[in-house]
Order: sequence, then structure tokens, then C-alpha cells
Amino acid sequence: MSGIATRNPFPDTSASTCSTIPASASLPLASLSPGKADTIGKAVALDSDLAQQSEVFAALYQSWAQDWQESVAHVVAHDHRGLMTLRAYLLHGCNYRSLCLIDVVAIGPFGQPLFTLIAENEEIFNALTGPVFEGVVESYIQDAAHKELDKETMAVLKKLWIADEEGRRGF
Repeated sequence: MSGIATRNPFPDTSASTCSTIPASASLPLASLSPGKADTIGKAVALDSDLAQQSEVFAALYQSWAQDWQESVAHVVAHDHRGLMTLRAYLLHGCNYRSLCLIDVVAIGPFGQPLFTLIAENEEIFNALTGPVFEGVVESYIQDAAHKELDKETMAVLKKLWIADEEGRRGF
């Protein structure tokens, strides 16, 4: 299902103030999931399961919210992140000042045709050289963008996936 939320489902909110989640913020996954530290290995940390991502997002959001003057933030979410933020609200007690959902993927099957192709041809994908893999990542990001991205924005967006093998496996 794809679309944009056109009304604010959260009562008693206004757009007069806005808290932001810093893009550079990071916290270890284990610290966000109390009681799960012993079960979180690299495979789990890179798991792209939407239910787990929603739980981790909720824990991260709630962790950041402790430091905010306002206890809620305006959230804009696209694609799978829209579903994650909605699940965080409905299932994990996250409250938002407002939530704008853009092109939300809410009905399966989930995933881009690219990821189906990768799953079916993992050995070929793993054999891609660095520059070729970087091109795949750039194409994937640009395909999701409404307009052409400048080099600096693209560099920030692709950095996590191209920086090392762990990021590559996470993609």
C-alpha cells in the first residue's frame, strides 16, 4: 500500500516546535534491547526483519526522547521506515508530535525486485567488485529519490553500506 498520511492521528499536538533525531546518532543494538545482549550477534545486528527493525527503532527513539525538552518529535518516514514508525507507535508505545508517511510499504510482498534478485544470486552479488557494488547502491538510492541527489548527499546515504564488508552484507 502506498500513500501519504494526510491527517495527524496524534491528538494534542501542534507544529509550533520540532525536535529532531540527529542523523549521526548511534547506539549499540544491545543497549537498545535490554535482556537481549547475549543473543545479538553480527547476523542479528544486520537482520532486516521489519518486526525487529520496528522494535529497535522504538527503543532508539525512546532512548533519544529522554534527552529532549519535548518528549515527542515530528517524524517523516518513507517506504519500509513508514511501516516501522507506524508499528513503533501502535505496538511499542512511541508517541510522535506528528507522523508523515510517504509511499509506505504496508502490504506484502515486501522488498524490491533487486533484493529478490540478490537473494536468488547471492554468490554473484558477493563477487561484485567495490566500484560495481557502489554503483548498485547508488542506483538503488537514486531510484528512491524524487529528484537527482547531489554528490554530498549521495555520499552520506551510501556510506554505511559501502564502508566495509559488514555494511555490504547489511545491504
